[in-house]
Amino acid sequence: MIYLEAFNEVLDYIPEIKGSSIVYLLKKNPKVIIDTGGSPKIGIIIIERLNQINHPMNEQIYVFLTHYHGDHVQGFNILSERLKIFAYYQTEKPPFHDEECEKINDQQFIQLGDYKFKIIFTPGHTKESICIYEENNKILFTGDTIFVDGEIGWGNSKEIQYSIKKLLDLDVDIIAPGHVYPLLKGKEHVKMADEKPWTT
Repeated sequence: MIYLEAFNEVLDYIPEIKGSSIVYLLKKNPKVIIDTGGSPKIGIIIIERLNQINHPMNEQIYVFLTHYHGDHVQGFNILSERLKIFAYYQTEKPPFHDEECEKINDQQFIQLGDYKFKIIFTPGHTKESICIYEENNKILFTGDTIFVDGEIGWGNSKEIQYSIKKLLDLDVDIIAPGHVYPLLKGKEHVKMADEKPWTT
């Protein structure tokens, strides 16, 4: 079983999603962070947690960002200042300054130790939105594309409809959205998103 820890950050400036933004830390080596939260404070919490589990600060950590809204990226700078970060990006040019980074492509597989990630471009909430499927543990990190009970992030509805259909064939046990909390029976939540009246 994957060693996954979710850090739920309270954000007063987004009450419509119950004021939470989630950072995911995959704790098996190599360690992976998915999204970095809505404030530098969550970055400090992640660093403290890494210290608790005896992570060497000079050992590389891999970072994926599901998209670049402030409530998903504001912990990045503090993490990159204090940790050895390798970041993946999906924009034309890297949004980072000094970090090692690599551009990713739709449907690309990335093997990091025992983790096998499939990158799925899912524009709609933002142009650069992605979902990340960890194949070996059947976890789908959805950012702001799909939430609990198939709720969908705001954005371009036609693009979201197309993006959700790209997720239907995945064998998902756990869905890990960018807000609220992770969910079991992940495939059912993807199906519910596809069946929303406004996506048909």
